[in-house]
Amino acid sequence: MTTVSFVSTIHIPILPETPPFEILEEIGEGETAKVYKAKNAHGQIVALKCFFTKEEWMQRVLQATLDDPNFQIFLNYQFKENGLVQEAISEFEIAKKLDHPHIVKILDSFVDKNGVHTLVLEFVDGKKMEGFSSIDPKLKLQLLDTLIYIHDQGFVHEDLYSDNFMTEEGNLKMIDLGSLTPIEDAPITLKEYAKHIAVFANIDKSYFSEMPKDEVTEENLKGLQKILCQLREQFKTEFQQAAYKTRCDL
Repeated sequence: MTTVSFVSTIHIPILPETPPFEILEEIGEGETAKVYKAKNAHGQIVALKCFFTKEEWMQRVLQATLDDPNFQIFLNYQFKENGLVQEAISEFEIAKKLDHPHIVKILDSFVDKNGVHTLVLEFVDGKKMEGFSSIDPKLKLQLLDTLIYIHDQGFVHEDLYSDNFMTEEGNLKMIDLGSLTPIEDAPITLKEYAKHIAVFANIDKSYFSEMPKDEVTEENLKGLQKILCQLREQFKTEFQQAAYKTRCDL
């Protein structure tokens, strides 16, 4: 096991005093960061999302090919000073605006002595989603409730796929806030966004057939919100009926 200590930085808001963390195991790796299960000095289990340094990222690029999606990401980042650092800051700033039972909480942020920007997250002791094709109405209900909430907070989710969600004790948890984008910056049309929601949640696409092909705006998102709210009530009824049937079968 490895112990690491973190120091403060003026670039990311942090707590004034930070205890060391004991790294327990690596639990994931994405395009911009690795995630570790860790324990703080108080014995609390947390997740550490450690963003790659510029040097680490350059090394990954050298090993990549033009067909590698990571290389394409680098081409985008090279036009932005401290791109990975800005992503860490952005994710932390987004998290401060959100408070929802089905969205992972970011507890703190740090930079270690090696310049690694790190987010301290609530540890989710569960398993990755496997899609909604055979999932009970409860998780669909929780997904819709979560999407409605982030839309109300001014964001859309631009990367709806199972690796960004987990289930813990039968409940949904959105774990990657880096996939949230302000509505005005959404790189997709409303119709495409609605289609992604339908495919991911295994919802009949006909519900969203009237969605316009315009870019997502705060105004036209209201139409999608109305449909999602209606579907939420539908899934709530299905969940209640399923729960009632389960009780009757006992």
